[in-house]
Amino acid sequence: MQLVGIICCYKTIDTTGRRATLLMSMGMVSVGLFLIGLGFMLESGYLTVFAMCFYLFSFGLGLSTMPYTMNSEIYPMEYRGKCVAQSTAVFWVVNFFVSLTFLTLARILGHHNTFFLYTTIVVASSLYFYHEMPETTGLSLNEIQELLAQDESMSVASVRSLGKDATWKDSMDYGSVKNVDSSLDDESDTCSESSPERQGLIVV
Repeated sequence: MQLVGIICCYKTIDTTGRRATLLMSMGMVSVGLFLIGLGFMLESGYLTVFAMCFYLFSFGLGLSTMPYTMNSEIYPMEYRGKCVAQSTAVFWVVNFFVSLTFLTLARILGHHNTFFLYTTIVVASSLYFYHEMPETTGLSLNEIQELLAQDESMSVASVRSLGKDATWKDSMDYGSVKNVDSSLDDESDTCSESSPERQGLIVV
């Protein structure tokens, strides 16, 4: 089921958007975790199995792929390798911690309360990403850096406008420099041609 979710994510990520895909996946994951806890609480095997399949599909739809996708885009070029390595290490350390503590939590809280706790964590994380995560779909790496460097209220269109203005300005500056260089070259040639030596005159 997770593979099916990953395939669906691959087909829709560029049309739906990274932010929307991640938030949708996290919302569905929270529902799946809640239903798993409810299945344990009601001792319903069918509900638990269905909820587990739904959870795996939802996880593959965004949460299993978006961390790698976003981490490859949001960091500055000079720090990207180190930051991606560190974030990947944190990702797997947290996975190990969840696996390490699951049986202890299930013994202390019960299976249903453990999954309700996971549901709460995912919901809280969803609210954080909703307020803090920008949409980066369709932006170049330079535009993403501009987006993260500017005020949070700046829209994607504004960033693209800044990018176009910067490109236009750079081209104008480059053109101005070329014109100045051409003028200097012309003046230099004129001075050389009008010099006494070029005219065959001897200055005493």
